Amino acid sequence: MFSSPNSIRASSTNNGRHVVISYERRFSASLYVSNGISKLLKQKLRSEASMAERRSEQLIKFLNACKKKMEE
Repeated sequence: MFSSPNSIRASSTNNGRHVVISYERRFSASLYVSNGISKLLKQKLRSEASMAERRSEQLIKFLNACKKKMEE
């Protein structure tokens, strides 16, 4: 994601504005990646919660069917 120290040194030999823009771009990119990862994790958690809810519903249906079968 970030450049090697050599490229940072090379860019710092240019004028100060280039270094600031380069740093801002890297910082912006890291924030973008960070936000993307957190959104992905939230979606994954929602998906897992939904799957767990469906599993519990299926287990309840199965248990009820077993109880009915035992009562017969």
